[in-house]
Amino acid sequence: MVYKIMRIFLGKGLVTAKVSVWKKTRRLINPVFHPTNLENFLPVFNDVSREFIQGIDVEGEIFDPSDLLSNAALDAISRTILTKRPMDKSIMEIVRTGMHTIGIMTHESTYKPWLRIEWISKLLGTNLNYTQQLYLEVTEYFDKLWKEEICREEYYQRQTFGLKEFNYKTLLDVSMDNPSVAGDEYDWRDERHTLLAAGSETVVSALSFMSAILANHPDVQYIIVLYYTGKNIQRDPAES
Repeated sequence: MVYKIMRIFLGKGLVTAKVSVWKKTRRLINPVFHPTNLENFLPVFNDVSREFIQGIDVEGEIFDPSDLLSNAALDAISRTILTKRPMDKSIMEIVRTGMHTIGIMTHESTYKPWLRIEWISKLLGTNLNYTQQLYLEVTEYFDKLWKEEICREEYYQRQTFGLKEFNYKTLLDVSMDNPSVAGDEYDWRDERHTLLAAGSETVVSALSFMSAILANHPDVQYIIVLYYTGKNIQRDPAES
């Protein structure tokens, strides 16, 4: 029931879809998340992590890394799952604002259950119209990116001749291969927005948790440095 308010924005995406729709679309999306596909995301992840490290490499200053974490997650998702292209910074800000507002509305609907009814929510929800405008801006942005990607000669050659300029599948590839899979009312954009929202929230949560561990446990930092530099880790037997 708590997801009903999200259905206004996420439609029939994986988080809010009925089981019958979920089964069909989840099976089709599997190739995007297959380990052999994920391995090819590594160059993008390296670029995103490099930019993130440059952003936090500020000596002697205390700052909130939330925006950096969010930007890293959104950029990685845009360049791997959605389009193979980086996300514009202004759109990142719109996505962050929209997701924050949706979170507020979702929380509010837990103790105001009448807001789960769409027409009542539209009538009484002060944040709904504002969030819908943000949603439309994000939708138009990614619609434009998808159209540009499809019109590129490289995309046509990949689809026609199997060329591998990019060695991984995105949601765009899957949607082009399966234009109608879960009924006439199904829209692949619902899936796109679901992956954008749920994926970025999950990644930001994981990165925040990891950052907190590293910040509070220098011994963990030391072990990670040794691991990635290929040095042997010498442990004190008393610590075992």
